[in-house]
Amino acid sequence: MNSEYDIRRPDDPTQTFTFLPQASSASSSKFTAIDPLSRYATSFAFTPYSPSTFDFSPLAVTVLIANGDVYTMNPILPLRAELPLRYLQGLKAYARQRRRKAEDGRDGLGIDQADSWDIWIGDLIKQYREGTKVEDSPNRSSNRSSSMAPADRSSKEDVVKVHPPHLTSTGGPATGSHKALLRQGPVIFTPAPQEADEDEETYASDIAILKVSAQDGDDEEDTTREEVRVMSIAWSSSRVDIGLCTEVSEPVWVDNDVSIVISVFDDADGQVPQQANPTIPILESVYLADASPDEPVVAPSFVIDAVYADTIHVRHSQGLSSINTRPLLDSILLGDNEDVGSSVETLISTDG
Repeated sequence: MNSEYDIRRPDDPTQTFTFLPQASSASSSKFTAIDPLSRYATSFAFTPYSPSTFDFSPLAVTVLIANGDVYTMNPILPLRAELPLRYLQGLKAYARQRRRKAEDGRDGLGIDQADSWDIWIGDLIKQYREGTKVEDSPNRSSNRSSSMAPADRSSKEDVVKVHPPHLTSTGGPATGSHKALLRQGPVIFTPAPQEADEDEETYASDIAILKVSAQDGDDEEDTTREEVRVMSIAWSSSRVDIGLCTEVSEPVWVDNDVSIVISVFDDADGQVPQQANPTIPILESVYLADASPDEPVVAPSFVIDAVYADTIHVRHSQGLSSINTRPLLDSILLGDNEDVGSSVETLISTDG
């Protein structure tokens, strides 16, 4: 489960979301669904927000299971959320565009799901109109989630206070009919993660999502540059898998205990919605340390660089390493050199 807590009432979760599978299902990792590791969630991540974001991705929570499975749920808001007004306006326009395409038969969203999008966003718009906006400034402290924080905190950006539509502003159940969110996944990795030593049992310890500009540039105010999302998964063997998120996580609600999933339809008649697992291509696997039976196992964990969006740091059993994904992304997206991988640097070594 993934729970939100108010530090003033640490024993009473404000919201709780279930990410663990309720029954055995096909797993994207080398472990089967009955493996004990499939019952433990080890980490979660948000997709970073940037001024060029107008889809639902910053509202998704991605959860990593110990056996390597990855699940998402979208949209999730904290009870006391602050969203950039620019983002809320863009989200409304994005939903309107998707609805027009769905009505023209050019999008598999479906009218029912488009209605759910409109109702959910409309509730946030109503909250904004009935409330007041909050002006963001360098002198104002913010408890905003890292997924929604502006890339440049020194600039002013209007934000609005909202709460999840299924709850009141105080955390109680809101009136009306509210559908449950669908847990989406597990993610299918291509190729599937492989250990160098198949006899060694490992577990997934941490997950991080980066949003990286597809082109170099020093102009931080340029919001027109294409961006890609990079998912990194750390394993207890000090291996890091780096994949490219080619599919945007979008809201899916459960209607009458039947999972309705967007963009995928049954081939028989083209009308019956079918669940499909998102796919993430693995670009490379980085081995940061050679595991030794005489050393205690230290579960690798990520620290996202606060300055460089394409860099992530990894704490592991033999020290601290830095992974810069820029060379890898440039080689793939710009076609500079297909053999170039991420740049790996050892910052701290505890070996010897």
